[in-house]
Amino acid sequence: RRSSGRNAGAYREPAIFLGGLPFDTDERTLRDLCERYGDVESVKISYDVETRKSRGFAFITFARLDDALDAAERINGTDVEGRIVRCNMAEDKPERANGGGSAGKHHHQNGPR
Repeated sequence: RRSSGRNAGAYREPAIFLGGLPFDTDERTLRDLCERYGDVESVKISYDVETRKSRGFAFITFARLDDALDAAERINGTDVEGRIVRCNMAEDKPERANGGGSAGKHHHQNGPR
């Protein structure tokens, strides 16, 4: 499998960023889109805290890094529900406790809040 110059060693998390999404795109649509490239562990659509509306981007975590790299390459620039989307590997974020009080616990979230 070609990696088109991408260095898999540069990424630790098997997660992709998907931007430019229609605001009504749901988790099922994104899961269906991404599962053709590998096992999807989670889909997290970013919502505005006040309006509860989608902010037009999401993070999808795969079980395997190779699958995330493949998905990022193949989905970027494609049409999702009428919009051309941007897709690339998610940047590693600094470890940070979610809202405090989670020291000593695993940082694992299941679905939207």
